[in-house]
Amino acid sequence: FLNENKIDLYIPGCPVHPLTVINGILRFLGI
Repeated sequence: FLNENKIDLYIPGCPVHPLTVINGILRFLGI
């Protein structure tokens, strides 16, 4: 699975906190 699908953005946590997701996406986009 990991070899077929490249993980560009990995956010730890189960379940993931909404703010953590937003922060991760903003950092990934470079904002």
